[in-house]
Amino acid sequence: MTVVFLLFDNFAITEQSMDKPVKTLAWNLDMPIGLDLIAQVKGTDNVRFRSRYLGMKAGEFLIMQMPGVPSIREKLVSHCNLVVRFMSSGTVFGFESSVQATTMRPSPMMFIAFPDTIESLNLRQAERVDTFINAEGTIGEQIVRGAILDISAGGCRYTIDRSTGTRWPDTEPGTQILLSFTLPSTEIHLHVNGEIINAKKDIDTIILGVKFILDEYHEDVKQQITDFVRNTIVYMKGKGN
Repeated sequence: MTVVFLLFDNFAITEQSMDKPVKTLAWNLDMPIGLDLIAQVKGTDNVRFRSRYLGMKAGEFLIMQMPGVPSIREKLVSHCNLVVRFMSSGTVFGFESSVQATTMRPSPMMFIAFPDTIESLNLRQAERVDTFINAEGTIGEQIVRGAILDISAGGCRYTIDRSTGTRWPDTEPGTQILLSFTLPSTEIHLHVNGEIINAKKDIDTIILGVKFILDEYHEDVKQQITDFVRNTIVYMKGKGN
């Protein structure tokens, strides 16, 4: 999978890839009001909390919703360092910042320093195919059964159905998950570590966006998934003809 990082430095975008860097003068990062954010307090505790984007003054500060948990609010003192992440159109963005000020009126908000750089990872650059693969997921000590709805060498969408009587597991972004499944039409059984990127919930189901965690020791697993995806694409193209 090709990984692309975009560094937003003084509103100039630099794409670091195998090609020459491409720069533009516009800051094209789309952050709609109300966008879900995941923030992490840097330090020994590495406390994480959900927030929402409320606005900005370009070049000076961003405005975020304050968390509702008092014990987390207590940690958000002036100049407290944060790592903030969010997803937009299949891309995960992240940046480091620091708390500049907080207020409780007219609504609990905090002002954080405008980031010098923003890093992004496109999760959908790898070839991806729709599928339905029965899979077992292990989240902490809880085992859940569900199905993989689509898959690439970089990740998948994994759905859990509550009708099986399963209680909802922890699905906060950043939560680790181990997926066990057999690739269709093969005897290849895989155990793949992943990280939950997002979760879409309704009354009966949860659909998880999962990023696979595959290092150099798991190149064989990555290759097996890549081969399956490519073979499926070739088959579907041939079927279409």
